[in-house]
Amino acid sequence: MAPVGESFYFPPLDKCLSREHCLISWKTAYIGLTQVKTTEPSVTLQRFLSDAYTVELLSRPFEPFKKPTSQTKSSFETKTAAINVTPSIHGQYDINQVKDDALWLSKETEIDELSALRIVVQEWQTRSTAHLLNGFSAEEAASLQDVAGANGFGTSFLGLQSSIPPAVTAGHDTFALSINQQLRLIDLYLAERRYILKVCECLVYACFQEKALVTKSRGKGRDTGKEKDRSSWVAELGGSILEEDSPVGGASQRRRSLCLGCIHALQPRIDGLQQGSGYFKAEGGQDNIEEAWGKNQILEMIHIMQLIFLLVDSSTEITASSVIVAWFRFTGRYSFFDNFALVGKSPRAVVTSADVIVQAV
Repeated sequence: MAPVGESFYFPPLDKCLSREHCLISWKTAYIGLTQVKTTEPSVTLQRFLSDAYTVELLSRPFEPFKKPTSQTKSSFETKTAAINVTPSIHGQYDINQVKDDALWLSKETEIDELSALRIVVQEWQTRSTAHLLNGFSAEEAASLQDVAGANGFGTSFLGLQSSIPPAVTAGHDTFALSINQQLRLIDLYLAERRYILKVCECLVYACFQEKALVTKSRGKGRDTGKEKDRSSWVAELGGSILEEDSPVGGASQRRRSLCLGCIHALQPRIDGLQQGSGYFKAEGGQDNIEEAWGKNQILEMIHIMQLIFLLVDSSTEITASSVIVAWFRFTGRYSFFDNFALVGKSPRAVVTSADVIVQAV
């Protein structure tokens, strides 16, 4: 299996920093998967999801990012070495800053350095877009309005008055500050964690759906035709996660192992809700990050429980006793989430969704 530093998932760093290769976020991959049946297949999306390292991550979606070790640090140093990264002639990037940001994120979130580096590069590649969406400064907005007025377009110029993002004196002007970049990195890290679970669930569902479709079509003597051709690769990836091609009994054992992994993965997220993220501890914490962390823990739990429901509901076999016991021990410990408390300003609907899925499983 190709290591992360040599795969389509994360190509050589110089290709990423020259924008020859744009990294695909897990959120983008999920959005692409939801459109597979209605649009032409994306070769790039297929390559990304079929990459050996990507499949490995999807086989352990609960903890996709490994802990930092001396080996991961060595791989990081190799990937960012001067021989592998062409210096930026026009100052588009500072490789030392990129490395420092990756090491900071790795230490703050306790993930391996290469995974942190990929997130940092993603943030760098999308920084211009984020900067624009953050809104113009008061001076920039005033300048644009002056230009429009001076040319006789007035407020009708592309609806300038209403279309210019609101001026922000304490947001846009401080966009490049280190603390704001670190906040964006943490947000991106949390999104990556969440959407890996969503992609895994989507692929597993596609596998089960295609198996049911094939069974139904055989019963009626029909062929699924073009629809199967367009999205069959998605189902095949789901089958890889479930190890459907394993010898007799292997697929059932994999499903049981995956169910148990789901249940065990819920506990650290409950603990995370109670203990907090621990991010920015030296700075006294960040309220908005704690709120995002708490909401993310609940959403991850929802995706994990949806995967449990999918695995159990789609099986033609009786659920293994080890899975049943593990599930009832966990839910019993928390009274089936009847009194699950809100975290910060997390929407009531998010917590209610968790309650409903617990009851469904």
